[in-house]
Amino acid sequence: MSDGYGISPADAEPPDDEDLKEAVEESIAFDPWVEASRININVEHGKVILEGTVDSAIEKRSAADDAWDTAGVTDVDNRLVIKSAMAK
Repeated sequence: MSDGYGISPADAEPPDDEDLKEAVEESIAFDPWVEASRININVEHGKVILEGTVDSAIEKRSAADDAWDTAGVTDVDNRLVIKSAMAK
């Protein structure tokens, strides 16, 4: 058993999808680079799916980083669209 930061014991139960969704929502909500109200979050078998429209590549990347930094997340599908890319 490791007592390292962010490392769970091998026999620990992975969080369920609803718990992961709440944790990712909280992480994104507290990120000053991200406007969380424009992002829809879904979780399927540990995979986070981000959808919505953001203002910049930094915001898109920050939201994905927040998801990846959430313990228990196994994959992130970043479907966020940058507003300026939509205008082209």
